[in-house]
Amino acid sequence: MGWNRIWWRGNIIYELENGNGIIKEYELNNNILSLVFEGEYKNGRREGYGKEYYEAGYLEYEGEYKNGKRNGKGKEYYIYTEALRFEGEYVNGARHGKGKEYYETSNKLMFEGEYKNGKRNGFGKEYELKGSRFEGEFLNDIKWTGKSYDKKGKLKFELKNGSGYMEEYFESGQIKYKGDYKNGQRNGKGKEYTSNGNLSYEGEFKDGKRNGKGIIYGYDCDFLDSNVLYEGEFLNGEKNGKGKEYENYEQGEYSYFEGDFINGKRLNGKVCDTFGNVKYEIKDGEIVKKDKELEEKNKEFSDVI
Repeated sequence: MGWNRIWWRGNIIYELENGNGIIKEYELNNNILSLVFEGEYKNGRREGYGKEYYEAGYLEYEGEYKNGKRNGKGKEYYIYTEALRFEGEYVNGARHGKGKEYYETSNKLMFEGEYKNGKRNGFGKEYELKGSRFEGEFLNDIKWTGKSYDKKGKLKFELKNGSGYMEEYFESGQIKYKGDYKNGQRNGKGKEYTSNGNLSYEGEFKDGKRNGKGIIYGYDCDFLDSNVLYEGEFLNGEKNGKGKEYENYEQGEYSYFEGDFINGKRLNGKVCDTFGNVKYEIKDGEIVKKDKELEEKNKEFSDVI
């Protein structure tokens, strides 16, 4: 029994297997033909059991369809590894009902609970790779009301209506943020960390963004004992207002800018060397005065190097 009928609509090519109603869909992009779906059809739409594929050919989804969309039980997979990503219920193409999510590399359970319109909504449990877990109510993927426990079952923090002390984690289980929450967002004082555990920011937040006073840290700058890259004011996640910013300088020393920032850029102020000597000034975002003596010293250093 072979494939005996082929037709297309736009860049989608359809292939019908003789006698059993199985359809294969191919997508043509840049002269490359890729299988995107194979499964059952009814009245010109996906209906029954089927499989979807990523453009690269890896399995993306397998499960039930109705009226052309994912409806019923199904499974999602990560691209490349094809490790199980999600299994559960769907309505009109979105996760809806009970389901489970898994980590890609370890295949361990990440979340189990209720979904609505594609997001975590209702009661659920979220598990971190290092053993901690959160149990409670979720609202549009946000932990809303519940408790978090460490791997020994000891209470770590408690949220009520999206407010209270909160901890966020990278998928690896490494801490990402810890601090105040309000209405499901970072609000108040908190700390951010890099994926390898280094403190990257501490200060104030509003509506999920850096707002108010704060400090940015760096860990590849041998010229600074304190690892401080910037300390000052923020607005909507950007450096805005008064601040002091440090940068590399030749021969193991450093320079810094102190003054006003707007939307992350230097607006008005002075750039000084390690000893506080003014190298040049900035006005309205432009350099207006350079220290000729320091320029000559830099040139001498460059000639020597």
